[in-house]
Amino acid sequence: MGERGGVWGGTGRYDGTAVRRYDGPSRSCYRPTALPPYRRTAATAVTLAPLAAWGWLRPAPTQPLRRYSLALPPEQALRPVFGGKIALTQDGETLVYRGGPSEERTQLYVRDRSELQARPLPGTEDAIGPMISPDGKRVAFFTGHREGFLGATTIRIADLEGTGAVMTVAENLSMYAVGDWGLDGFIYTNAWWGGLIRIPADGGPVDTLTVLDRSRGEWAHICPQVLPGGRRVLFGIWHGESREAPGEIAVLDLRTRLQKVITSGFAAHYDQRTGQLLVQVDEGGLLAARFDPSRAALVGPPLPLVGRATAEVAIAGGGALVYRVTVGGNQRAKPVRVSRTGRESEIDSSWSPGPYWDVRLSPDGGRLALVGGDSTSGIWIKQLDGGPLSRLTAAENVYSLDWTSDGRDLTGLSTDELLSIRADGSRPAATLLKLVEPVGDAIWSHDGRWLVLRTDAPNFDLRAVRVGTDSASVTISASPRFSEMAATLSPDDRWVAYVSDESGRYEVYVRPFPNAADARWQVSTAGGTEPRWSHGGKEIFYRSAAGEMVAAAVGTTAGFSPGSQRVLFRADAMRANPTHRVYDVTPDDQQFVMLRLEAEASGSQELIVVENWPALLNRKKPR
Repeated sequence: MGERGGVWGGTGRYDGTAVRRYDGPSRSCYRPTALPPYRRTAATAVTLAPLAAWGWLRPAPTQPLRRYSLALPPEQALRPVFGGKIALTQDGETLVYRGGPSEERTQLYVRDRSELQARPLPGTEDAIGPMISPDGKRVAFFTGHREGFLGATTIRIADLEGTGAVMTVAENLSMYAVGDWGLDGFIYTNAWWGGLIRIPADGGPVDTLTVLDRSRGEWAHICPQVLPGGRRVLFGIWHGESREAPGEIAVLDLRTRLQKVITSGFAAHYDQRTGQLLVQVDEGGLLAARFDPSRAALVGPPLPLVGRATAEVAIAGGGALVYRVTVGGNQRAKPVRVSRTGRESEIDSSWSPGPYWDVRLSPDGGRLALVGGDSTSGIWIKQLDGGPLSRLTAAENVYSLDWTSDGRDLTGLSTDELLSIRADGSRPAATLLKLVEPVGDAIWSHDGRWLVLRTDAPNFDLRAVRVGTDSASVTISASPRFSEMAATLSPDDRWVAYVSDESGRYEVYVRPFPNAADARWQVSTAGGTEPRWSHGGKEIFYRSAAGEMVAAAVGTTAGFSPGSQRVLFRADAMRANPTHRVYDVTPDDQQFVMLRLEAEASGSQELIVVENWPALLNRKKPR
């Protein structure tokens, strides 16, 4: 494709004063292990098989190919969650990664090649997305992505030796938690569901580099890397929030702000010393191709390098490569029923697990709607219990399902529109509402008059709109510093429960509806996500920070009043997400329909170290 202009924003301009050969550090780009939009679910941590050896080197071209797994003890295990996790210094001597004993206790760890153990880096608790400075002495990182999801993001910088104070670069931003530290003194990253931005590493204003071209279905510009010379930035283009549409690899010229698409793929990593561009393809593997950064063009066909699905990837000069392997892009799940006492039962024993990420019961409880990815992409309808499972639509970019109160239609969000889909398949999907900003969730009021939307830029906010009456929205909860999400309405539509991180962690709150500014009550007491109002109106179900399903008694007769709370059962094995509820409740409020995650096969996630990776290109099959 040729160059195209007119898709950038902001007033900052790069003047080229720092143009010189780029020998900066490697960086890694996150590849989601689960494909759904809100698939911002923290993956189950895996303890890697221990090996005593540590030994990546900066290999000379004549050195042999060497590959091995990296030993990480359980208390320092890699914690794969949304955002970047690993980074290598340019000399390949030091690995920086996000790890810890649990998802609730993580920080950055520094592992030097000469040491058997990694050391924790002080002041980096809850850090994600490490970006090593060009001189290899400092690391920038993001905080505020609580539980791996979007929050009011802060960028900080720490000394890799663990000495000195941790410096704050920027606060109250919403970013993707992946970036690059360029030789020009800027930290490059991307706005949440937005374009590329850069921020001076010593603090300063945000410079917007690109904006999304919604006419092409662009949903995010991700994983930037500054190319040699400092004039161009390599990045990925994400098409559709569910990322089912093929991605693209593009180059941005910082002087002209023109973009040029160079190949397909999810993300790319350029190694100056080998001249190779490593491309993470949408199918999950790694390709390598000769690349000319001065012309922003491939000069040879892509060749297979790694055939297995790769997540985090980091490279260093001269052929050092570290990556994590996953099996399947999205962990498979099977819909099940769970009683209030935690007793689990199958809905249909013949139903095979699939990469499902959203589930909704019809109002009468007789049908189950699901959204799937990979081979199950699209919307599916299951007649309960023993009826058929049929594909309602093969639309690959539809997410966030909800039923209308009469059970005749489903609504689902697409890239820039809200679709209405007849549940019996008697008519094609129709546009119900055109979207002028990113929207990640949409639920109907029970009377069918209101839609409650979660807007995604610049932060998660909740708004309501009366469909067909007017275009003005009503603010439910919006803050430039905090995120509000996962709304659920009471059966009489007088109250809205939702999740906010205003206290420093996710909690469940309730406000009047639609006059939300009149009052506010906190419902959860020890962390809470994914609220669901009971059909009877006297309980709010939610998932606690400890992974337990909780029933909170509420009173709504004379105003709102929170009551006692009761833990129902543990739900650790079920798919979860704080930004969007991924379970439903039967009409009698006695059973939950949840997505039980299938146990991943042993060895399905590995951290692999490769010395002299270009030697892999001489082999006939990818490894």
